[in-house]
Order: sequence, then C-alpha cells, then structure tokens
Amino acid sequence: MRLLACLFLLAAACSSNAPKPTTTPQPTTTPTGTAKTAQVAVALRPGTKVVQTIHADMDGDGIDEIAVWSQAEVAPEGSPLRQSYVDVFSAQSGTTKKVLDAGGSALTVDPKVVGQQVQFFRFVTFNGHPDLVLGVLNEGAGAGPLDLWVWSWGTPLRQEFRYSTTVDGNLALRGNQVTLDTGSYKPSDPMCCPSGMSHIVIGNKDGKIGIVSETTTKS
Repeated sequence: MRLLACLFLLAAACSSNAPKPTTTPQPTTTPTGTAKTAQVAVALRPGTKVVQTIHADMDGDGIDEIAVWSQAEVAPEGSPLRQSYVDVFSAQSGTTKKVLDAGGSALTVDPKVVGQQVQFFRFVTFNGHPDLVLGVLNEGAGAGPLDLWVWSWGTPLRQEFRYSTTVDGNLALRGNQVTLDTGSYKPSDPMCCPSGMSHIVIGNKDGKIGIVSETTTKS
C-alpha cells in the first residue's frame, strides 16, 4: 500500500473543484484559519492515484482532517470508466485513522455498468463547523440522477443529508449554503425535456442541514 504524506499549513491556499490533470497531483486545501501544522499519512488503495485532496478541522481539535478523492489508474476490462473513491482521514493520538469510506454508500456502482462522476467535492460550514459535501452524477446511456451527500464529524462520519435529482443537476457553493439547479419533471415529461427548473438551496435549517428554499421556473 502506498502512503501519501500530506503536510498541511495554516492559511494554505483554497482548493479547486476541478481534477488536476498532472501525473503527480499536488494537494489542494480548504483553510480553516485555526488548524495547527499536522502531518497525516494517507493510505491509498493499490492501483489508484490522487485526483484531489481538501482539508478542514471537522472536530474542532485544531488539527485538520483530510478528504481524498482518488481514482483507479485503469478501467476494468470491457469498460472505459475508472472507479472513483472518496475517503476521509483524521490524525488522532499521533496515528492516522480512516473515518469515512464513501465506497460503502455514495460510490458503489460497478463501472462496467454505470459510471459515477464526482462533480462536487468541498468542505462547507453550514452550522459553524465544516461538513464534507459530495455530489456524484450517475451515468449510463445518458445522464442519470445526481446524488448529494453531506457528512458531519464522527468516527465514523455521520450522514446528515442526502438528496437525489431525477436527472442531472448543477451544484454550486454560495457562502455557507449549497445551491442545486435541476430539472422539474411532471409525470408526463420525457427525461429529455422537463417542464421547468427547480432551484434548491441547502443550508442550516433549525440547526440541521436541510432544504432552506425551493423555487421552480418554467422551461
């Protein structure tokens, strides 16, 4: 098993959502403003490489947790699709512990059948502490549902929110909220042509993560 040693510094540069095209991607960060310098050894699965890393102090102990999006280096036989993985690691008592394996929930589809593309990978501070937000688009012959997942601190991390669109969608960060634009379908609408567009805002709602507002405009 390969080890990727990531040194996180206070006030590190913000991350980009886009995958790094280089053969040896450099870690990108989401600064918290309070994290102490810490070294977290991240264990990657054999046959995978890092696409992007982000970090934030999820548990408030002054040491950042690190979220790693990795991808298989080769596709399975008979498929052009390479499987993605998302894991979160935490430095606890001088050792590294994996506190989330999204392969058991958000990223489970066999790439020989259906592809999954990570479209959103950020830490978002909904309720005063960073939560991990993951947006995954499912694809077959065409675009399928876009799944949104939110996890908060715990060992393992706790799923706080989940939402799935009918077909596709676009996620964006707006302050301490996430916006989702997606088709609004009536029962008679074909999958290509929704009657309208739903504009959904996800954020802090009565101390929990939920849908703050939803409006629909006609197509």
